[in-house]
Amino acid sequence: MEKKLSIVVKTHQGLESVLAEEVKACGGENIEVLNRAVACEGDLETVYRCNLACNTALRVLVTISSFTIQNQNDLYDGAYKIPWHRYFDVDKTFIIDGVIFSDLMRNSQFPALKVKDAIADRFRNEFGKRPSIDKVRPDVRVHLLIRQDKVDIALDSSGEPLNQRNYRTRSLRAPLNEALAAGILKLAGYDGSVDIYDPFCGTGTFLTEAALIASNTAPNVNRKDFCLKNWKNFDRELWYSVLEDLRDKEKEIEARFYGSDRDQEAVDTTREHWIKLGLEPDLLRVTRNHFEDCRPKGEPGLFVANPPYGKRIDEDDAVELHKAIGDLLKQEFKGFKAAVFSGSMKGLKHFGLRPFKKVPMFNGSIECKLHLYEMYAGSKKNKA
Repeated sequence: MEKKLSIVVKTHQGLESVLAEEVKACGGENIEVLNRAVACEGDLETVYRCNLACNTALRVLVTISSFTIQNQNDLYDGAYKIPWHRYFDVDKTFIIDGVIFSDLMRNSQFPALKVKDAIADRFRNEFGKRPSIDKVRPDVRVHLLIRQDKVDIALDSSGEPLNQRNYRTRSLRAPLNEALAAGILKLAGYDGSVDIYDPFCGTGTFLTEAALIASNTAPNVNRKDFCLKNWKNFDRELWYSVLEDLRDKEKEIEARFYGSDRDQEAVDTTREHWIKLGLEPDLLRVTRNHFEDCRPKGEPGLFVANPPYGKRIDEDDAVELHKAIGDLLKQEFKGFKAAVFSGSMKGLKHFGLRPFKKVPMFNGSIECKLHLYEMYAGSKKNKA
């Protein structure tokens, strides 16, 4: 029987429960929810599916060695013992990504150098030459995690972060991370069966990720580059079998997608992303408008917003903006669900509506919260 792989899938804070469901659907077993990650057991197919189909995943790591250390030499010895030639050839380039939480290692860069030396020495002693380092586009990424005296060494199967879906034609105003946007939609209960409205759409990340969910399109099915393709055990036949299976599960979109932004370039970029993904143009309605002009076009659906905050707007102006969004929801979006993601805690406090759920999150280094609302058509008492 083939030995199960130890897999860790990385994500954003607050999306762990969503990712756990996605990993389970990809065949993950013995799932454990961690901080900003989900651990599981699986096989190569699980690794392939997690890379291609998990909307909220950032990286998929496969642990190849775990050991304890008492000093820096122990780290070198433990890394040297790994039979690296079983994982990649000497002509491949590599890089070490280190995450260090240990009093044994005062210099955060030094552990990565130790592991790099161990890999180079092992190859040189066995084959007379060593693989080269590539800091830009390495063939193989080795992930090093040290927590006090515990060391985990893994291979990064993804390479570039999985939120990079390859549909962006240009970036404006620090766009929302794609995996984060998908996770917010899923936390809001979005399944593609209702229309979605985003009055601060920017370059359309919410709308585009919603369309991928609605069409059951694996988010990275069209992405070409993954580090796992450079592993010695890459199974090309299995890879294309998984791709074919995921494409067969795509479906027609029933919902409509409404967005607006004050920036015409952002509106144009949203349309470009839509076209690049081959989505039906008639399903997207995006215009240059002020958010207060946003109105429902049909049955209740999902209202989602990531309004300006932080350096983009003065705090007092952010409070007034959040109040105005709350008023818009109360007056025009009865019967809707709403998801508001913001880094303005003061603004959220003055939103004028009580969320049924609050989720602490981050947008890059900015501390944020996701507030979820239900806009009852009648009174909450009558709804119950």
